[in-house]
Amino acid sequence: MAYKILRIKGKADFDVIPAAVLKCFPLEKRDYKPYTQAKAVISEEGITVRLMAFEALPEEKSSVKIIFKFSDSIFSAEVFADKNFVYKINNENKSDEIISPHFFTGEDLQGKYWAADFLIPMELIKNYDSKFSAEVNEIEGNIYKLCDGKRCHRGSYFPVDFVSEDAFKNFGIFKTEKY
Repeated sequence: MAYKILRIKGKADFDVIPAAVLKCFPLEKRDYKPYTQAKAVISEEGITVRLMAFEALPEEKSSVKIIFKFSDSIFSAEVFADKNFVYKINNENKSDEIISPHFFTGEDLQGKYWAADFLIPMELIKNYDSKFSAEVNEIEGNIYKLCDGKRCHRGSYFPVDFVSEDAFKNFGIFKTEKY
């Protein structure tokens, strides 16, 4: 079943929000496919996202990336295991306009993880897609787990040809659902 981004009123409670789990690691010949998930909700405030990677010893070059397409504009947020954040729209740095980038680590029944929460404000989205609203029925995009370090790996939610130059332009449709 495809991942549905929930439309909510108020603040996100990520403990009850379903997760999109990345399973497509097409180039991985070894067994290193770190369990990676993303959660997203849409509200009047904007889109709130949580990106999580379950890696006991993540490398600095390890990241989780999410991309959304707003009209003709591409929004990308990439969070690195070393607590660096990169937020861009059409390759223009928007890090100062993202609300509450919060990096954290922890451990649960699935193992040790590193994660980040952030909000893409509705005003920022509307600068690029004036018709976007909290009632949108679908959003184009994809989610990636990337690492160019010793344990090099590349995975995605929707299938991607990572050999292609357009690997980060292959999108699927995230449906939304009222919660």
